Amino acid sequence: MNVDCDYRVIEFGGTGISRLDLASRVALCSSITELGVANVLFAAPPPGIDTAGAPDYLSDADAAYEARVSFDLSTVEPQVALPGGPERAAPVTSVAGQRIDHAFLGSCGSGMYQDFVDAAALLRGHALADGVRLFVVPGTTQTARRLATRGWRRCFWTRGRSCCRRGAGLARAA
Repeated sequence: MNVDCDYRVIEFGGTGISRLDLASRVALCSSITELGVANVLFAAPPPGIDTAGAPDYLSDADAAYEARVSFDLSTVEPQVALPGGPERAAPVTSVAGQRIDHAFLGSCGSGMYQDFVDAAALLRGHALADGVRLFVVPGTTQTARRLATRGWRRCFWTRGRSCCRRGAGLARAA
């Protein structure tokens, strides 16, 4: 794919995208802003979201596009951002088993309640490897409160795990 995303509007559509829940869409939108994208549209609302009475922010049926790019989402592996920035993303399978010093979960890009519930389920009953620190940053104050009131936050307050203030990352958490 060789498309200039700088200050472009990206519209997502298709059956794969229509199945993405709200948390996945928020993470996707946040990730592509790192490429310079100005705005994002989805051709269909997330499953379970009632949009009755809401305005449609979709392209006109006869809209002209600068480019069309298709992906088979069944072939896209989960990604992890390597040190240096999100442009250094790699498939999780390509880095599995490599030693790390720090891990980061959350921020405005992937700091929704369901993200933490899923992560807590993976972490439950497991200790971090010696020398590894996990930073946990809820995306919003509302998410942090919900985690605390439902008991999920406890999972992140164990050896080597740090819950930071909500926000856009460690720069805001410091």
